[in-house]
Amino acid sequence: MNHLVLFVGLPEFASAVESHIDCSIVERDSVEDAVEIFSARSDEFDCVITDHNYPAIDATRLLDHVLDQTPVIVIPTNGSSSVATRMYANGAAGYIDPDTTDTPVETVSDLIHKQIAEAGSADSSLAEENKRLEEFVSFVSHELNNPIQKSRSGLDLIAAECDSDYIDEVDRTLDRMEELVDDLLALAKYGYNSPDVTDVELREVISDSWPTSTTADIEIDSPLPNIKAEESMVKQIFENLFRNAIEHGGPRVQVRVGTIDSPPTDEGDSVSIYVADNGPGIDPEARSKIFEFGHTDSRDGTGLGLAIVDRIVETFGWEIIVTESSDGGARFELHGIPTAPAK
Repeated sequence: MNHLVLFVGLPEFASAVESHIDCSIVERDSVEDAVEIFSARSDEFDCVITDHNYPAIDATRLLDHVLDQTPVIVIPTNGSSSVATRMYANGAAGYIDPDTTDTPVETVSDLIHKQIAEAGSADSSLAEENKRLEEFVSFVSHELNNPIQKSRSGLDLIAAECDSDYIDEVDRTLDRMEELVDDLLALAKYGYNSPDVTDVELREVISDSWPTSTTADIEIDSPLPNIKAEESMVKQIFENLFRNAIEHGGPRVQVRVGTIDSPPTDEGDSVSIYVADNGPGIDPEARSKIFEFGHTDSRDGTGLGLAIVDRIVETFGWEIIVTESSDGGARFELHGIPTAPAK
Protein backbone atom coordinates (compact mmCIF):
# COMPACT_ATOMS: atom_id res chain seq x y z
CA MET A 1 0.00 0.00 0.00
CA ASN A 2 1.39 3.42 -0.99
CA HIS A 3 1.18 5.79 1.97
CA LEU A 4 0.74 9.53 1.50
CA VAL A 5 2.10 12.27 3.76
CA LEU A 6 1.13 15.95 3.57
CA PHE A 7 3.88 18.47 4.38
CA VAL A 8 2.88 22.06 5.20
CA GLY A 9 5.85 24.37 4.81
CA LEU A 10 9.31 22.89 5.52
CA PRO A 11 10.23 22.27 1.83
CA GLU A 12 13.88 21.33 2.49
CA PHE A 13 12.82 19.07 5.35
CA ALA A 14 10.21 17.36 3.16
CA SER A 15 12.78 16.54 0.47
CA ALA A 16 15.18 15.10 3.04
CA VAL A 17 12.49 12.97 4.72
CA GLU A 18 11.21 11.63 1.39
CA SER A 19 14.53 9.85 0.80
CA HIS A 20 14.19 8.07 4.18
CA ILE A 21 10.63 6.78 4.04
CA ASP A 22 8.65 4.56 1.69
CA CYS A 23 5.87 7.11 1.25
CA SER A 24 4.72 9.68 -1.27
CA ILE A 25 4.84 13.30 -0.16
CA VAL A 26 2.56 16.19 -1.09
CA GLU A 27 3.76 19.69 -0.22
CA ARG A 28 1.81 22.87 0.43
CA ASP A 29 3.16 26.29 1.44
CA SER A 30 0.27 27.56 3.55
CA VAL A 31 -2.39 26.33 5.95
CA GLU A 32 -5.10 27.53 3.55
CA ASP A 33 -3.70 25.43 0.67
CA ALA A 34 -3.23 22.45 2.99
CA VAL A 35 -6.83 22.62 4.23
CA GLU A 36 -8.10 22.83 0.65
CA ILE A 37 -6.27 19.70 -0.56
CA PHE A 38 -7.00 17.82 2.66
CA SER A 39 -10.72 18.57 2.38
CA ALA A 40 -10.72 17.13 -1.15
CA ARG A 41 -8.51 14.10 -0.42
CA SER A 42 -8.73 13.48 3.33
CA ASP A 43 -9.09 9.70 2.95
CA GLU A 44 -5.76 9.48 1.12
CA PHE A 45 -3.45 11.03 3.71
CA ASP A 46 -1.89 8.89 6.43
CA CYS A 47 -0.07 11.67 8.25
CA VAL A 48 0.34 15.46 8.20
CA ILE A 49 3.66 17.20 8.97
CA THR A 50 3.43 20.93 9.57
CA ASP A 51 5.60 23.88 10.44
CA HIS A 52 4.51 26.32 13.12
CA ASN A 53 5.89 29.75 12.33
CA TYR A 54 3.19 32.16 13.45
CA PRO A 55 1.66 34.12 11.77
CA ALA A 56 2.89 32.74 8.43
CA ILE A 57 1.89 29.15 9.34
CA ASP A 58 -0.37 28.54 12.33
CA ALA A 59 -0.41 24.81 13.17
CA THR A 60 -3.32 25.18 15.58
CA ARG A 61 -5.58 26.19 12.68
CA LEU A 62 -4.49 23.13 10.74
CA LEU A 63 -5.15 20.89 13.75
CA ASP A 64 -8.72 22.17 13.90
CA HIS A 65 -9.34 20.95 10.35
CA VAL A 66 -7.62 17.55 10.20
CA LEU A 67 -7.24 16.29 13.75
CA ASP A 68 -10.27 13.99 13.84
CA GLN A 69 -9.13 12.04 10.76
CA THR A 70 -5.32 12.09 10.49
CA PRO A 71 -2.41 12.34 12.96
CA VAL A 72 -0.50 15.63 12.85
CA ILE A 73 3.19 16.03 13.69
CA VAL A 74 4.40 19.59 14.35
CA ILE A 75 7.97 20.60 13.46
CA PRO A 76 8.24 24.31 14.36
CA THR A 77 10.69 26.68 12.74
CA ASN A 78 10.67 28.59 16.01
CA GLY A 79 9.96 26.11 18.78
CA SER A 80 9.65 26.49 22.52
CA SER A 81 8.25 24.62 25.49
CA SER A 82 5.11 26.79 25.43
CA VAL A 83 4.56 26.00 21.73
CA ALA A 84 5.00 22.29 22.43
CA THR A 85 2.48 22.44 25.28
CA ARG A 86 -0.05 24.27 23.10
CA MET A 87 0.33 21.81 20.22
CA TYR A 88 -0.14 18.74 22.41
CA ALA A 89 -3.10 20.41 24.15
CA ASN A 90 -4.69 20.86 20.72
CA GLY A 91 -4.21 17.17 19.90
CA ALA A 92 -0.95 16.93 17.96
CA ALA A 93 0.27 13.33 17.68
CA GLY A 94 3.91 14.42 17.83
CA TYR A 95 6.16 17.45 18.29
CA ILE A 96 9.78 17.66 17.24
CA ASP A 97 12.00 20.70 17.64
CA PRO A 98 14.74 20.29 15.00
CA ASP A 99 17.18 22.25 17.16
CA THR A 100 17.00 19.70 19.98
CA THR A 101 17.99 16.56 18.05
CA ASP A 102 21.12 15.65 16.12
CA THR A 103 19.15 13.54 13.61
CA PRO A 104 15.88 15.42 12.92
CA VAL A 105 15.25 13.76 9.56
CA GLU A 106 15.60 10.24 10.95
CA THR A 107 13.55 11.16 14.01
CA VAL A 108 10.68 12.48 11.92
CA SER A 109 10.86 9.49 9.55
CA ASP A 110 10.62 7.08 12.48
CA LEU A 111 7.64 8.98 13.93
CA ILE A 112 5.82 8.90 10.57
CA HIS A 113 6.33 5.13 10.31
CA LYS A 114 5.08 4.73 13.88
CA GLN A 115 1.90 6.73 13.22
CA ILE A 116 1.15 4.74 10.04
CA ALA A 117 1.78 1.41 11.79
CA GLU A 118 -0.46 2.34 14.73
CA ALA A 119 -3.24 3.41 12.35
CA GLY A 120 -2.97 0.10 10.47
CA SER A 121 -3.07 -1.85 13.73
CA ALA A 122 -6.16 0.05 14.85
CA ASP A 123 -7.92 -0.66 11.55
CA SER A 124 -7.07 -4.36 11.85
CA SER A 125 -8.32 -4.54 15.42
CA LEU A 126 -11.53 -2.74 14.49
CA ALA A 127 -12.16 -5.12 11.60
CA GLU A 128 -11.66 -8.13 13.88
CA GLU A 129 -13.92 -6.62 16.54
CA ASN A 130 -16.64 -5.95 13.94
CA LYS A 131 -16.39 -9.53 12.70
CA ARG A 132 -16.86 -10.90 16.23
CA LEU A 133 -19.83 -8.57 16.78
CA GLU A 134 -21.43 -9.71 13.53
CA GLU A 135 -21.06 -13.36 14.56
CA PHE A 136 -22.53 -12.56 17.98
CA VAL A 137 -25.53 -10.75 16.46
CA SER A 138 -26.17 -13.71 14.15
CA PHE A 139 -26.07 -16.10 17.13
CA VAL A 140 -28.37 -13.91 19.24
CA SER A 141 -30.81 -13.55 16.35
CA HIS A 142 -31.21 -17.32 16.15
CA GLU A 143 -31.27 -17.94 19.89
CA LEU A 144 -33.93 -15.28 20.57
CA ASN A 145 -36.17 -15.76 17.56
CA ASN A 146 -36.24 -19.55 17.78
CA PRO A 147 -38.13 -19.74 21.13
CA ILE A 148 -40.51 -16.99 19.96
CA GLN A 149 -41.45 -19.05 16.89
CA LYS A 150 -41.87 -22.19 19.03
CA SER A 151 -44.15 -20.24 21.36
CA ARG A 152 -46.25 -19.11 18.41
CA SER A 153 -46.64 -22.68 17.20
CA GLY A 154 -47.69 -23.79 20.69
CA LEU A 155 -50.13 -20.89 20.94
CA ASP A 156 -51.74 -21.90 17.63
CA LEU A 157 -52.29 -25.44 18.97
CA ILE A 158 -53.82 -24.09 22.18
CA ALA A 159 -56.11 -21.77 20.21
CA ALA A 160 -57.33 -24.75 18.16
CA GLU A 161 -58.30 -26.64 21.33
CA CYS A 162 -59.80 -23.92 23.52
CA ASP A 163 -61.15 -20.38 23.51
CA SER A 164 -59.63 -17.90 25.94
CA ASP A 165 -59.15 -14.14 26.10
CA TYR A 166 -55.59 -14.81 27.28
CA ILE A 167 -54.60 -16.24 23.88
CA ASP A 168 -54.86 -12.85 22.17
CA GLU A 169 -52.96 -11.22 25.02
CA VAL A 170 -50.11 -13.74 24.73
CA ASP A 171 -50.10 -13.31 20.95
CA ARG A 172 -49.70 -9.53 21.34
CA THR A 173 -46.90 -10.10 23.84
CA LEU A 174 -45.08 -12.32 21.35
CA ASP A 175 -45.53 -9.66 18.68
CA ARG A 176 -43.93 -7.10 20.97
CA MET A 177 -41.07 -9.46 21.87
CA GLU A 178 -40.39 -10.12 18.19
CA GLU A 179 -40.44 -6.41 17.43
CA LEU A 180 -38.09 -5.68 20.32
CA VAL A 181 -35.64 -8.39 19.21
CA ASP A 182 -35.68 -7.06 15.65
CA ASP A 183 -35.02 -3.52 16.88
CA LEU A 184 -32.15 -4.59 19.13
CA LEU A 185 -30.55 -6.58 16.32
CA ALA A 186 -30.97 -3.62 13.95
CA LEU A 187 -29.18 -1.36 16.42
CA ALA A 188 -26.29 -3.82 16.68
CA LYS A 189 -26.20 -4.27 12.89
CA TYR A 190 -26.00 -0.58 12.10
CA GLY A 191 -23.32 -0.21 14.74
CA TYR A 192 -20.74 -2.22 12.77
CA ASN A 193 -21.84 -2.19 9.14
CA SER A 194 -20.70 0.48 6.70
CA PRO A 195 -23.43 1.25 4.18
CA ASP A 196 -23.07 -0.28 0.72
CA VAL A 197 -24.30 2.73 -1.24
CA THR A 198 -26.11 2.15 -4.54
CA ASP A 199 -28.78 3.94 -6.58
CA VAL A 200 -32.13 3.43 -4.85
CA GLU A 201 -35.63 4.00 -6.26
CA LEU A 202 -37.10 5.90 -3.34
CA ARG A 203 -40.76 5.59 -4.36
CA GLU A 204 -40.47 1.80 -4.60
CA VAL A 205 -38.74 1.53 -1.22
CA ILE A 206 -41.42 3.69 0.44
CA SER A 207 -44.14 1.53 -1.11
CA ASP A 208 -42.44 -1.63 0.20
CA SER A 209 -42.05 -0.05 3.65
CA TRP A 210 -45.75 0.71 4.15
CA PRO A 211 -47.41 -2.00 6.31
CA THR A 212 -50.00 -4.07 4.47
CA SER A 213 -51.96 -4.94 7.61
CA THR A 214 -53.15 -1.43 8.44
CA THR A 215 -56.22 0.64 7.64
CA ALA A 216 -54.15 3.83 7.78
CA ASP A 217 -53.68 5.79 4.54
CA ILE A 218 -50.51 7.00 2.85
CA GLU A 219 -50.29 9.69 0.20
CA ILE A 220 -47.25 10.63 -1.89
CA ASP A 221 -47.47 14.41 -2.36
CA SER A 222 -44.78 14.84 -5.03
CA PRO A 223 -42.58 12.85 -7.41
CA LEU A 224 -39.76 11.13 -5.53
CA PRO A 225 -36.24 11.01 -6.96
CA ASN A 226 -33.76 8.17 -6.94
CA ILE A 227 -31.18 8.53 -4.18
CA LYS A 228 -27.73 7.22 -3.28
CA ALA A 229 -28.01 5.05 -0.17
CA GLU A 230 -28.14 1.45 1.11
CA GLU A 231 -31.61 0.15 0.27
CA SER A 232 -32.31 -2.01 3.33
CA MET A 233 -31.28 0.83 5.65
CA VAL A 234 -33.55 3.31 3.85
CA LYS A 235 -36.38 0.80 4.11
CA GLN A 236 -35.75 0.52 7.85
CA ILE A 237 -36.00 4.31 8.20
CA PHE A 238 -39.42 4.52 6.56
CA GLU A 239 -40.74 1.35 8.21
CA ASN A 240 -39.96 2.83 11.60
CA LEU A 241 -41.36 6.28 10.77
CA PHE A 242 -44.58 4.73 9.44
CA ARG A 243 -44.85 2.44 12.46
CA ASN A 244 -44.36 5.43 14.77
CA ALA A 245 -47.16 7.36 13.01
CA ILE A 246 -49.58 4.44 13.26
CA GLU A 247 -48.73 3.67 16.90
CA HIS A 248 -49.45 7.25 17.93
CA GLY A 249 -52.11 8.24 15.41
CA GLY A 250 -54.17 5.08 15.40
CA PRO A 251 -55.32 2.80 12.57
CA ARG A 252 -57.01 5.63 10.65
CA VAL A 253 -54.11 8.07 10.68
CA GLN A 254 -53.20 9.69 7.38
CA VAL A 255 -49.51 9.82 6.42
CA ARG A 256 -48.05 12.04 3.72
CA VAL A 257 -44.61 11.78 2.10
CA GLY A 258 -43.03 14.32 -0.24
CA THR A 259 -39.99 16.39 -1.13
CA ILE A 260 -38.98 19.75 0.33
CA ASP A 261 -37.71 22.56 -1.88
CA SER A 262 -34.14 23.32 -0.87
CA PRO A 263 -31.32 25.34 -2.47
CA PRO A 264 -28.38 23.48 -4.09
CA THR A 265 -25.33 22.88 -1.90
CA ASP A 266 -21.59 22.59 -2.44
CA GLU A 267 -21.89 18.87 -1.75
CA GLY A 268 -23.73 18.24 -5.05
CA ASP A 269 -27.35 17.46 -5.85
CA SER A 270 -29.38 16.47 -2.82
CA VAL A 271 -33.00 16.24 -1.76
CA SER A 272 -34.97 16.65 1.45
CA ILE A 273 -37.89 14.34 2.26
CA TYR A 274 -40.68 14.72 4.79
CA VAL A 275 -42.97 12.20 6.47
CA ALA A 276 -45.99 13.92 8.05
CA ASP A 277 -49.18 12.72 9.70
CA ASN A 278 -52.41 14.08 11.16
CA GLY A 279 -52.00 12.35 14.52
CA PRO A 280 -51.67 13.96 17.95
CA GLY A 281 -48.20 15.36 17.19
CA ILE A 282 -45.16 15.58 19.45
CA ASP A 283 -44.93 18.07 22.29
CA PRO A 284 -42.18 20.63 21.51
CA GLU A 285 -40.53 19.94 24.87
CA ALA A 286 -40.30 16.22 24.03
CA ARG A 287 -38.86 16.59 20.53
CA SER A 288 -35.27 16.70 21.72
CA LYS A 289 -35.71 13.32 23.48
CA ILE A 290 -37.58 11.22 20.93
CA PHE A 291 -34.41 9.84 19.33
CA GLU A 292 -33.00 8.64 22.65
CA PHE A 293 -32.82 4.89 23.34
CA GLY A 294 -35.83 3.66 25.29
CA HIS A 295 -37.87 6.85 24.98
CA THR A 296 -41.52 6.09 24.21
CA ASP A 297 -44.95 7.33 25.27
CA SER A 298 -46.75 4.45 23.56
CA ARG A 299 -47.91 1.41 25.48
CA ASP A 300 -46.91 -0.84 22.60
CA GLY A 301 -43.68 0.94 21.61
CA THR A 302 -40.18 -0.45 22.17
CA GLY A 303 -38.50 2.93 22.51
CA LEU A 304 -35.96 1.89 19.87
CA GLY A 305 -37.63 2.64 16.53
CA LEU A 306 -36.72 6.31 16.28
CA ALA A 307 -33.31 5.66 17.85
CA ILE A 308 -32.62 3.29 14.96
CA VAL A 309 -33.75 5.94 12.47
CA ASP A 310 -31.37 8.44 14.06
CA ARG A 311 -28.50 5.90 13.98
CA ILE A 312 -29.02 5.19 10.25
CA VAL A 313 -29.36 8.87 9.37
CA GLU A 314 -26.09 9.57 11.21
CA THR A 315 -24.38 6.69 9.39
CA PHE A 316 -25.39 8.18 6.03
CA GLY A 317 -24.31 11.67 7.07
CA TRP A 318 -27.82 13.06 6.62
CA GLU A 319 -29.81 15.18 9.09
CA ILE A 320 -33.21 14.51 10.65
CA ILE A 321 -35.44 17.01 12.44
CA VAL A 322 -38.94 16.76 13.88
CA THR A 323 -41.54 19.50 13.80
CA GLU A 324 -45.30 19.95 13.46
CA SER A 325 -47.26 19.05 10.33
CA SER A 326 -49.82 21.32 8.71
CA ASP A 327 -52.51 19.06 10.25
CA GLY A 328 -51.11 19.43 13.75
CA GLY A 329 -49.46 16.01 13.76
CA ALA A 330 -45.80 15.01 13.62
CA ARG A 331 -43.54 15.87 10.70
CA PHE A 332 -40.10 14.29 10.25
CA GLU A 333 -37.72 15.88 7.76
CA LEU A 334 -34.68 14.15 6.26
CA HIS A 335 -32.12 16.54 4.80
CA GLY A 336 -28.95 16.16 2.75
CA ILE A 337 -29.92 12.98 0.86
CA PRO A 338 -27.76 12.67 -2.29
CA THR A 339 -29.75 12.08 -5.45
CA ALA A 340 -29.03 9.56 -8.20
CA PRO A 341 -29.86 9.62 -11.94
CA ALA A 342 -33.31 8.36 -12.92
CA LYS A 343 -33.28 4.77 -14.14
